[in-house]
Amino acid sequence: MHGRVMTVTVQGISDQKFDEAVANYREIVPPKAKLLEGFEKAILRVDRENDQVLSLTLWRDKDCCDAGIEQSGRLAQEVMQKTGIQGDVSMNDYEVPVFSE
Repeated sequence: MHGRVMTVTVQGISDQKFDEAVANYREIVPPKAKLLEGFEKAILRVDRENDQVLSLTLWRDKDCCDAGIEQSGRLAQEVMQKTGIQGDVSMNDYEVPVFSE
């Protein structure tokens, strides 16, 4: 399994905008990501104190993770655009040797 961590750092947005971003992520990312080969899970973490949102998507294998990189960027931009926020985006991919539910 592989994971993609996308961190978006925004400056000084309100709690309402964070809530709106979460709602837009829920509406946009999981349904569209489920259409991509090898997609497994999506997890969103919000750090309001440090103005960061972290999305973790899990993929069946490295090839699927690599194949979804362009779509991941587009989905992040779609969420940010719909929410009306801008931020610095960084992406990193990792091997996930242990995952337990």
